[in-house]
Amino acid sequence: EAYQAAFEQGANPPSFDKQFLRDWLETAHVDGRPWNKTAPAPRLPREVIEQTAAKYQEALKRLLG
Repeated sequence: EAYQAAFEQGANPPSFDKQFLRDWLETAHVDGRPWNKTAPAPRLPREVIEQTAAKYQEALKRLLG
């Protein structure tokens, strides 16, 4: 249902993988500068960890019922 609505609107469908984390990392900063994808990696805020975990829990729920 959500997939179909997104498709009809030309938007990205809901994702249940690590894309949320990848998107956050694209805007992350280390020492006040955009992260250049080398060590050290940015610290993940608790809300990013929780939202990523929730996406995997939702995927598991959809797979196992």
